[in-house]
Amino acid sequence: MEICYLSKEFYEKYKNCKEILNKEDRPYSVLIVESCGKKFAIPFRSHVNQNNKDCYITDEKIRAGLDFQKSVILNEELFVDKTKRPEIRNIDYQAIHFKDEEILKAFEKYLSYYRKEILRNQRNPNIRLNARVQFSSLQYFHKELNLLKPIL
Repeated sequence: MEICYLSKEFYEKYKNCKEILNKEDRPYSVLIVESCGKKFAIPFRSHVNQNNKDCYITDEKIRAGLDFQKSVILNEELFVDKTKRPEIRNIDYQAIHFKDEEILKAFEKYLSYYRKEILRNQRNPNIRLNARVQFSSLQYFHKELNLLKPIL
């Protein structure tokens, strides 16, 4: 696992994707994980909504942590910004240090849930997607996730 920032090229390519987190003045640090043969970037966030079950909390006091719902797929190496050293708070670093397997297992649980819900919705579009899926950044990566219909 690696901590980095996403590049300008990434944000330019996905500039019209409103669920992808983007702050030009203060970029999100992301944790890079590999799952299903793909690289995912999971953003560190503060003040995560307490109803958001899909995160790995690193600081309970301010509800900070890794937000699985806002993860993205890095399908090009140039999407990782190698020019800046990422910064995260010490408390966040301590919370994830040596927790690779635990974080990956929690993230893969969310991925499995996401895939199941999208496939269910594709079989029966009358069943609405819930917020855990509807507001996920993964909706822009259905092709990479081998989900039938991309939502772009």
